Amino acid sequence: MVALFLAGSGTPARAADDIPFTIKADSIEYDSARSVYVGRGNVRIQEGDETLTADWVMFSSKTRQGLASGNVVHQDGPDRMTGDFLQFDIDTLKGFLRQGELTSDESQFKMNSVEMRKTGDETYAFKKTRFTTCDCPDGGDPPWEVKADSAELEVDGYAVARNATFEMFGIPALWLPWAAFPIKRERSSGFLLPEVNSTNRSGYDVGIPFFWAARHDLNVILTPQYLSKRGVKGKAEIEWHIENGSKGDLFFTMLSDGEVDDDDPQEPFDELRWALDSQQDWRLPLGVRGKLDVNWIRDNQFLRDFRDMRRHSSDRFLESVGFIDRDFGASGWLQFLAGARWAQDLQNPDDLDRDKELIQRLPEVELRALARPVARLGPVNLVPSFDADYSYFYSRRKASDRLPGLVVGNDIFVDTGIDGVASFREQDGAGTVTSLDQHADDFTTAFGPEGDGVFQEGELVGDRGHRLLLHPKVAAPMRLGDAVEIVPEIGYQATLYETEGQSF
Repeated sequence: MVALFLAGSGTPARAADDIPFTIKADSIEYDSARSVYVGRGNVRIQEGDETLTADWVMFSSKTRQGLASGNVVHQDGPDRMTGDFLQFDIDTLKGFLRQGELTSDESQFKMNSVEMRKTGDETYAFKKTRFTTCDCPDGGDPPWEVKADSAELEVDGYAVARNATFEMFGIPALWLPWAAFPIKRERSSGFLLPEVNSTNRSGYDVGIPFFWAARHDLNVILTPQYLSKRGVKGKAEIEWHIENGSKGDLFFTMLSDGEVDDDDPQEPFDELRWALDSQQDWRLPLGVRGKLDVNWIRDNQFLRDFRDMRRHSSDRFLESVGFIDRDFGASGWLQFLAGARWAQDLQNPDDLDRDKELIQRLPEVELRALARPVARLGPVNLVPSFDADYSYFYSRRKASDRLPGLVVGNDIFVDTGIDGVASFREQDGAGTVTSLDQHADDFTTAFGPEGDGVFQEGELVGDRGHRLLLHPKVAAPMRLGDAVEIVPEIGYQATLYETEGQSF
């Protein structure tokens, strides 16, 4: 390895003592007649915070120009240019790179270009370029990228592309004559890429998301949308995270739906439609932790008409859960949890909606004592543990208020069959009651479960009341040598009910 300090003394230095960098290489040659330096093998040029490495480098102290080829890497702080061939200015190390790639250690952008030029301290120009901010693992293809004939980029600023095509998974999705994209190391408010969709039920769907960096721990995305068949729709997405570990997100969307017909009995809801989806995780004082998972829609048809919350489209019930818990003791051996569950019925159309009769758990309380030794009896330890679960089952309206003629017992359940709909209300595919027992589950006509006096899943439970699960136990683990462990255990397990229809 040869190191040449081009600002020192001696004959070579006198010919180039105004060159502002040092060069190291396996071998260095100097042509005094032309004032040309040539470095071969593991060439490294250092100028302040900038470095240039390559297999071969040549530069002239007279023309102030240089060439580099073979595994060229130009590192300028966090920004890195790599390519096959570089022409550069020896005073600034800025120059022209062919078949290059620009990446950054601090930002997520990546640009590949046939021609790339560093035009300033933090500015670049490109021809025939590809751009993305997705950092795919294992060198995989990015889910989206922008291809452009030309582009300019300012690090910690914006990338401006001309004659640009936006591609998703390699498929062209949108062409723009001019487009600007934020390329910033810090979060910054601004518009994001447009959202374009098309569905049979809503028509063309165009949204323009706006990202608001409200605080360092709070992100907000507001998206006005236009649906060609339904009108204007708005979305809000909020995400927050604070230093104590608490975090959460919230999604809300709402529109006044122009497709809703007030006179259509199959749409017993008004034009104002909305959906809410939120997950919260709170770290509260005194070691208490709270969690909330809320999923709510204005009407059952919302999941069919819109793309929002489509992951729930095959659910039978849309459930929301909230609880708080805390562990006690040095090892957390005693655990307490209190919460509630609330569900929406998605199994029937809105004119047959059963939400008011649906049994909810308000509240749920759990107490757990984990196994731990408390006493020694001869050669063994006594290890008790304890589980107790309490729930109150509640419905806003009793099942007997909806279908009193099909109630079994004292509101124990409604004998509608597994479809949950009485035969005289069953509808065909067009939503019309054309004859009785559309679903062929009536015991009197098809020997089905409706009217058989036996409860099947899907039929409404009408009873309300309390449920207590108890499971105390004591174990006495012992070892036989070093090969066998025996754990004899004695305990009690019971499920106790106190309800309006069945007493205790």
